[in-house]
Amino acid sequence: MNYTKGEWEILEGDEDFIIIDESGNTLCLVPFYKEGEANAHLIAAAVNACQSVNQDNPMAVAESIKDMYEALKALIFQFAVAVDDVRSKDKEVYEQANEALAKAEGGGNENTPRS
Repeated sequence: MNYTKGEWEILEGDEDFIIIDESGNTLCLVPFYKEGEANAHLIAAAVNACQSVNQDNPMAVAESIKDMYEALKALIFQFAVAVDDVRSKDKEVYEQANEALAKAEGGGNENTPRS
């Protein structure tokens, strides 16, 4: 299966939000309605994020996000037990993972492990 590569963007048309590729080709129309703009941004952001991980197969990323999220939560929980006794580089990696998880959950930079 082939996917449209490159950054997807959103334009506001007369009756729809228009999702375009980096060449300006129309990929999707999202009608104006209460959540229309938010949904258009969600579609473009999801595709762009998946392509940033695997440009050749963004669907593989999309289908594995829940598994990656759960694995990261488990790793952070296990790592939190030993984080005070590890080298500073390991602490940096732990903090980076914890901040990424907090961002995904809609929070800020928290230093508490999630379970």
